[in-house]
Amino acid sequence: MAGFLERAKKAYSILANVDEPSNDERLDEDQTRPSTITSALYSRVWRDSSSKVLAPITTRFSVDASLVPIRHVVVDDDESFLDYRFGSVDDRLVRKANIDQTGVALVQDAITTMLEEGVCVIVPIQTSKSPLDTTGYDIWSIRIGTVTQWYNKAVQVSIYNEITGQRVEKVLPKSYVGVVYNPFYNVMNQPNSTLKRLIDKQALLDLSDGRVGSPGLDLILQLPYSTKAATRQEEAEKRRSAIEKQLYDSAYGIAYIGSTEKVTQLNRPVNNTLLDGVKTLKEDLYNQIGLTPSILNGTASEEELNLYYNRTLEPLLKALTDGLMSACLTETAIAQGQRIMAMPNNFKMASISSLAEAADKLLRNEVLSGNEARTKMFRIRPS
Repeated sequence: MAGFLERAKKAYSILANVDEPSNDERLDEDQTRPSTITSALYSRVWRDSSSKVLAPITTRFSVDASLVPIRHVVVDDDESFLDYRFGSVDDRLVRKANIDQTGVALVQDAITTMLEEGVCVIVPIQTSKSPLDTTGYDIWSIRIGTVTQWYNKAVQVSIYNEITGQRVEKVLPKSYVGVVYNPFYNVMNQPNSTLKRLIDKQALLDLSDGRVGSPGLDLILQLPYSTKAATRQEEAEKRRSAIEKQLYDSAYGIAYIGSTEKVTQLNRPVNNTLLDGVKTLKEDLYNQIGLTPSILNGTASEEELNLYYNRTLEPLLKALTDGLMSACLTETAIAQGQRIMAMPNNFKMASISSLAEAADKLLRNEVLSGNEARTKMFRIRPS
């Protein structure tokens, strides 16, 4: 307890100690990234459609990416893994990123924000010393934020403040944070991207379905006289109101009209191409980001899973680990061979038969020892 209190007393919070940049450092609007979707600019139907289209993609990608361990490691001159480097950075990635999130939850948050907003910011919140005074410090808390304004050498970040319990906006140096761009930005976040077109088309389809399901009758009442004159128009309005009152007051929605009056119903089913357009755009989007129906429903083969990892998850994880290195490692640490790397289990997606065959070949060719094969391939305790 004493150690925790002592650490809390010495902790440096970046949210309370960074100066604002001058006005001449602010970028013009046309120099910034396109702004993200906000509820103030779009109708409820558009937002609901956006959530409906995005949710399966962001959930699948963020969950799958979070299952790949991300570790603080040491590499050789050929960028080959040598050993894990245990410390505050590795502890944030493996165990506890901040008071609210584990390392897995942090990765899910980062991937989801990156996909939805087009860019996310990795911010070390609490450090053992001020990063403005020294490059040697431990990181005790990391969070994910969103960019609200761009500057030449800084970004204004919206991020959760665990002390106040509210989101706050803070201008932070780019050298201190890790700015991570969505590798599928042109497909998902550009104003005229495939995803935006799909959301627009889905919103139109939802709006069309809502109109079809409306309780309105959509009737045209033909009267036995011309309604060009003002007096005739008043009579027509009275007649329409009378029929509406009959329908409203009737328990079964029945009304009567004169023998010379005719009724035409408009809400007949009309064939349109909205549904076909939604299906086509969804197929195009899934092909462009490497997502197949078999991946979503869990029936993908080993080859499909490998292709999914190489085409989709690896670019996302590469962007994330590069951002983590920018935020958590100094130039000196990188020069010493320290890296933040995704450490996938290459044997996880293999079937039992192919795994046994691979183990036999690796053991016979002395690539792995028996205990290494037991621990790395089969997750069994060494003998």
